[in-house]
Amino acid sequence: DRTDEPGAIVIYKLTFSSKVDLFYRLIRSMELALNKEIQCFDSLIENLKKCATLRNAVIHAEWENMDENGFTYVKMHFDKNGLRQQYWQFTPDSLIEIDDFINDTYSLFDKFEEEKQKILSC
Repeated sequence: DRTDEPGAIVIYKLTFSSKVDLFYRLIRSMELALNKEIQCFDSLIENLKKCATLRNAVIHAEWENMDENGFTYVKMHFDKNGLRQQYWQFTPDSLIEIDDFINDTYSLFDKFEEEKQKILSC
């Protein structure tokens, strides 16, 4: 079954953030056309954005340079005040919390799908 092929072609090589933005625009457009709102949609989008930030922090952290308190370099910021390094403290508990948040966001898709089906069936 190749029914997903057109979607795969559209999102191929898009970044995660670009996929979230496309998803947002498609669903918001549907809501406007139907003049109905999916209640959990904004929360889902915010959670997806936070998941991206958390995922990138964990994946790109300089784990080999972690200090004794669990702080490790995550990324560099440049703003009007110049360069700033950002450090995050990772602990076993914080990593479990990140994993739990990602799993909760994944579960939110079920609620989103239920709400979407309700507004489409009316």
